[in-house]
Amino acid sequence: MHCLLVRPMVILTTSIEFERFKVKVDSIPRGTGYYLISLIDIEKSEQGSPLSDSVIDEIMELFDDQKWPSVNEHTSYQKWADYETEQEKAMSCIINALVGGPEYGWLKPFISITDATKIWVEFDSLIPQPKRYYTCMGLGDPKFVFLEGCVIIGKSQAVSLCLVFSD
Repeated sequence: MHCLLVRPMVILTTSIEFERFKVKVDSIPRGTGYYLISLIDIEKSEQGSPLSDSVIDEIMELFDDQKWPSVNEHTSYQKWADYETEQEKAMSCIINALVGGPEYGWLKPFISITDATKIWVEFDSLIPQPKRYYTCMGLGDPKFVFLEGCVIIGKSQAVSLCLVFSD
């Protein structure tokens, strides 16, 4: 594994399996937009359940490509538990966004449901149990219409797959 960026509680990292996954997803054509795909190691002192909102803040901010306001500047501060969801809902979110099609303003799908499901399975397998799923975070450039994605946080690592695109 290679260390790319150090943060107080989390470290942006990589692995051979993750890099293969990232190349596969990056090869899926999109009309407009881009993918946010990252893998993070969680510092040993922070490993455990549950992680504090401040550590999850660090994780989500590191996954995003936008500058975040300080916690003191938030007008209404939600808890990350508000974004936690079941595996099935997270899977549905990612598969639907990868497929695209009329639901997202495109005439035809980008990839088949079968291929999108295979990508979900590979993505989900990057983090071992126990793990938690987060969706509807709105990571990415808000100039785009659709900010779909999922973050999976496990005991020692977290991974993101977010699709940022317009119709």
